[in-house]
Amino acid sequence: HAVTSSPVSLLIHPPSSPAPSPTLPDAPSPPPRTRLSSHTVHLPTPRPPQCATPFPCALPPLPFAVYVVHMMYNVHQTPVLIVGGGLVGLSASLFLSYHGVESILVERHEGTSPQPKARRINLRTMEAFRQIGVDGEVNEAAAALADFQGMAAGPTLAQARPLPWNFPDGMPDWDAISPAQSCLCAQDLLEPVLRGLAAGRGGDLRFGAEVTDTELTGAGADTDGVTATVRGPDGTRYRIRAAYLIAADGARSPVRERLGIARSGRGTLGRFVNVYFRADLADLIRGREFNLCQIEHPLAPGAILSINGTDRWIFSTQV
Repeated sequence: HAVTSSPVSLLIHPPSSPAPSPTLPDAPSPPPRTRLSSHTVHLPTPRPPQCATPFPCALPPLPFAVYVVHMMYNVHQTPVLIVGGGLVGLSASLFLSYHGVESILVERHEGTSPQPKARRINLRTMEAFRQIGVDGEVNEAAAALADFQGMAAGPTLAQARPLPWNFPDGMPDWDAISPAQSCLCAQDLLEPVLRGLAAGRGGDLRFGAEVTDTELTGAGADTDGVTATVRGPDGTRYRIRAAYLIAADGARSPVRERLGIARSGRGTLGRFVNVYFRADLADLIRGREFNLCQIEHPLAPGAILSINGTDRWIFSTQV
């Protein structure tokens, strides 16, 4: 047969004399989130009748179409596969879309982080966000902590006093250094913003899906990509073939471990317990607003971190 494919069509030309219909197994239903419109799938050239092949060389149109479509649905093609939908993964999707590179992001959780986690967005990151035109949305999400940049210390929160914050040569003129500014934004506020922006700019975001296996293709220095096996939200398994993979799945990255990529450095520096709690402390700290307050109490040493400056806080202590 002459078989051709395009992003939107599959054309099958039957032979001049039909052959008997072979018995083929029913193809399982494809996963629900496949984007056939984005990539051209090149099908192998059919072999002549005398070749050795697992299927008869003269296949009737319908069963062959079912088989081909099944294979197309279960191998997704993308230039870049991003594993992990936190700050790093969502930002990677945004930057790739800005440069015109398509990507698929796979995140095993169904939503973004429910925990505040990290809050500081440094100057260089804000410059990068400004370059792709999303700094306005990030600053809007960070508005609650705009005036909570300083540090404080004391035996209790009520007794804490602001600490001087300066550089040895004085505070620099930040406006002269950069058009952007560092800010504080809790991760549970920032991630939904980045997710909405990434989806709106064409990123294929697959939350609730988990990469269960990864393998490099090729041999040695001639590796030409990576193939990942993914389990979708409904349990359906499919494969994603990518030229590049970004392992944005955390410090204990399963992808990194499966690929045998080692870590180096000093290792564990300390162990801490973070207590995330709600309490209206706005009146207590008014006039003494802080980013972080060091609590110097012998029975409960640690630090209190502002999440929104009013009723969301974290108490962190070393164990």
